[in-house]
Amino acid sequence: MNKFALFIASLLMSVTSFAQWTKPAAPAVAPLSTNQSCYLYNKDADGFFVGANDYGTRVSVSQTSGYEVKIEQGTESDSYYISSYVLEGWMKNSWGYMFLDNFSAIYTDNTKEGKPNNQYTFVSQGDGTYKIGLSNKNATFTAADYPTAFLGVNKAKKDTRLYFCDYENGDEQESDCQLVWYFVTPDDYTAYVASIIIYNAAMELGEQITIAKATVGVDADVLSASEALYNNTSSTAEAMTTQAQKLRDAIMAAAYYVASLDHPVEVLANQNIATDFSDEQTTGWTSTTNAQNKGAGNGMRTGMMVPCL
Repeated sequence: MNKFALFIASLLMSVTSFAQWTKPAAPAVAPLSTNQSCYLYNKDADGFFVGANDYGTRVSVSQTSGYEVKIEQGTESDSYYISSYVLEGWMKNSWGYMFLDNFSAIYTDNTKEGKPNNQYTFVSQGDGTYKIGLSNKNATFTAADYPTAFLGVNKAKKDTRLYFCDYENGDEQESDCQLVWYFVTPDDYTAYVASIIIYNAAMELGEQITIAKATVGVDADVLSASEALYNNTSSTAEAMTTQAQKLRDAIMAAAYYVASLDHPVEVLANQNIATDFSDEQTTGWTSTTNAQNKGAGNGMRTGMMVPCL
């Protein structure tokens, strides 16, 4: 974590006004049923199943944008296909079936034919939730060979992609594996996503207010307007996001005004742009070598980068 992030964390520890904004409760659990539109929610990762994303057709999760899912009966009673309605990439506006190339390469394709590993099991956890395992009807990856491998988020990977995690027999740590899923109705999905978007916008605005109060010379009118919007729980996500940017600009203007060799301004960090890549993220950078989609473990192996300012 860089110095700016530590500064923000220490400030937030002292903020009590955040209590007025309460994170929405997780969506309700719906039963497993076949050939019905639903959404798959990862309980531990707080994210919805996404059948394709910025990586092309890589399966992943998102807190604010799930893909419609249908569960189809497979070739035996406890075996299922998982398909999702793809919203991005070359399969945009079509249905795709999830399949495995290997445990770290899970994709969707517009057909289930010719894919040797595209059937799964749902292992009940007793409370309406499931772990998604491998079917014995797969050609290569089966429950017989990998009985403790389950679909989930691996926090150690530091991305939103889904993996088949096998912490009992693999390299993963159990604490890194987020494996518990459940089904959500379309209506509950829509309501939850709308509320979490508003909540996230409020948290971002509140964070900027905290920084502004600790920064000398921030435009008083912009700060006052930001606080008024934040304190109104009927504020829209769009309004709060726009105001957060205005306040961010005011903070930077105040910081520039007093900048000196003794009081330098961390321009990139303040704009949430990675500066040392120690967390293997390349947020805010672009690269002709596609480095933004790769781990940047040391900032030296990612090619030439250009900041997006």
